[in-house]
Amino acid sequence: MYIITEYQLQQLKNDGVRSDVLAEIERQPVERHSVAWKHRSREHMKVGSIVQLKVPCLGNPKGTCGVVYEAYNPGGYHLDRPHVSIIFPNGRYDGFSVDDQDDFLTFVRDSDLYYQFTNVIKLIEDFRNGKFAPYFTG
Repeated sequence: MYIITEYQLQQLKNDGVRSDVLAEIERQPVERHSVAWKHRSREHMKVGSIVQLKVPCLGNPKGTCGVVYEAYNPGGYHLDRPHVSIIFPNGRYDGFSVDDQDDFLTFVRDSDLYYQFTNVIKLIEDFRNGKFAPYFTG
């Protein structure tokens, strides 16, 4: 079963996806959600949020918790749902687009972590100094 929003389906139509491909998508078992549902599912994801991996990623097994250290809106895209950067217990980090968040992450909870991301050198230094360690347990 695919999970697709009405908005995503409309975007495919607007992007000129061939009608036979659209027909095939619409024939598949699809769980449809409104755009509001999709956006509401991540309304709390911000700096300090704890997330859990749905799948193995960056050398971390499924179920590993990570910490959001940056939330950003590239070019103003998806202003109501930012892209996020996350660091994991093994020190690896990466950015997750809105679609990546749906595919890879589950929101666990907010935390009291305050962090102002400046650059990756400082991020790694803060990681090595234990800044994020208390938050990796979920």
